[in-house]
Amino acid sequence: MSDPLPDGSQLRSRPASRLLLLDPDDRVLLFRFVHKDGALAGKTYWATPGGGVDEGESFAQAAVREL
Repeated sequence: MSDPLPDGSQLRSRPASRLLLLDPDDRVLLFRFVHKDGALAGKTYWATPGGGVDEGESFAQAAVREL
């Protein structure tokens, strides 16, 4: 188990697979997310396609599924 954060919560570890996709003009595919509530409400961030690896799944399988 990890050490608690200042707010008492715990960090969690989750294997994830991310992809960098380029088109013929070397543009990168990114997704834009906006926090709807909480401390980051209204803040925007950009992320590459990808996500968590399910139990029994390889990183490559997770990448294909997420894409």
